[in-house]
Amino acid sequence: MVLETAINGGADGLVTFNRKDFGSAPERFGIALLTPQEALRRLSS
Repeated sequence: MVLETAINGGADGLVTFNRKDFGSAPERFGIALLTPQEALRRLSS
């Protein structure tokens, strides 16, 4: 449900601690899968 919402909303990425739950599905839709730490690094750059 989270991935579907991200796809429908045109999200560039998903932030989660549970990367294993998404597998490679986000990549097929052009959505980056980020840990909170990675997301914060992107925001501070």
